[in-house]
Amino acid sequence: MKYRELGRTVIKVSEIGIGGEGFENRSFEHCEALVDCALESGINFIDLYNSNPDV
Repeated sequence: MKYRELGRTVIKVSEIGIGGEGFENRSFEHCEALVDCALESGINFIDLYNSNPDV
C-alpha cells in the first residue's frame, strides 16, 4: 500500500480508502468484515460519514 502525508501534518494515510456509503443496507457483520479486510490490506483512511443517520 502506498501512503501520502495528510495535508501539512505528519499523518500518513493510504492512497486507497473506503467510504461510508459502502455500509448502507449492510449487516453489522458485513461492515465489520469490510473494515477488517481494509485494515489487513493496509488501508487506514476510512470515511464513516453516511447521510442515513440509522447506519
